[in-house]
Amino acid sequence: MKKGRANLKYFGSIYRGNIKIYDTHTLKTFNDPYEALLYANSEWNREESEWVARLLIVLRKSDSTESAIPEDKAYFQFTDDKACERFAEQKSEIRWSSDKRQIWNGNAKMMA
Repeated sequence: MKKGRANLKYFGSIYRGNIKIYDTHTLKTFNDPYEALLYANSEWNREESEWVARLLIVLRKSDSTESAIPEDKAYFQFTDDKACERFAEQKSEIRWSSDKRQIWNGNAKMMA
């Protein structure tokens, strides 16, 4: 008998660099990656940053694991707030990164 796939949970955050450990136990949980992205965008708006492009991350993990370490990461870079909102509203394709390759989504090209 096949086991059903566990529900996926999503977490949004400001991107703080590759060496940052994103502990999902301390991040707000969402059932939709676009909601997590919009939340990360709102966090960026609350925090003043020296960066020109807004750098965000969405984490994805199964709710069947107790691990705080996410299974997948999607990186985002946008020129502004509205570009991020459009991406989410249009449900543009999210390209997920792997351990070997960091893939950036969004309209900015700073981190290509």
